[in-house]
Amino acid sequence: METRQKEILKTSISFIVLFVLYHLAEYMIVFKNHVAGFFIFQFLFFLSAWVLGNWNQKNGSTLNNMLTDLTVDQSILAAAGYTGPTLYWHTNTDANYYFATTYNNSGNSGAQWVANIVEVNGTVYALDKAIQVSGLYNEAGTAANVQAGLEAMVAAGTAKKLGTIATK
Repeated sequence: METRQKEILKTSISFIVLFVLYHLAEYMIVFKNHVAGFFIFQFLFFLSAWVLGNWNQKNGSTLNNMLTDLTVDQSILAAAGYTGPTLYWHTNTDANYYFATTYNNSGNSGAQWVANIVEVNGTVYALDKAIQVSGLYNEAGTAANVQAGLEAMVAAGTAKKLGTIATK
């Protein structure tokens, strides 16, 4: 079984377990009026959420892996005036910014770090031309450095600020 399939299986199992525990707790209070049963299943729900969350994270299920192959919404593409090939969201591991590239794990790895659209701290930027993600900052690739680089590009007229989105 491939890594991507394992991650999907782990996510599916986690969802099903949490779904069942949540609804068992709901059933106990709504239909049986059994307070102890409700608290037992709620405790099991939160304990399972913690265990399953750790299980998913320790086995390489990073945000980048979950976002890879997730296409950029058409409304964002329209606002950016983008008409090229399909874009997919990515992030560096543990980074607080996201970038859209044509890379989709299909072997065109040269496109992996070439960004067309970037989101950082809830602000979405469209770049006039795709650039290497490392070109957005001079030192460490922190969200603050990336945003400073993007703001400099906006001031220079080589990027535009599309607006803000909720990131949580």
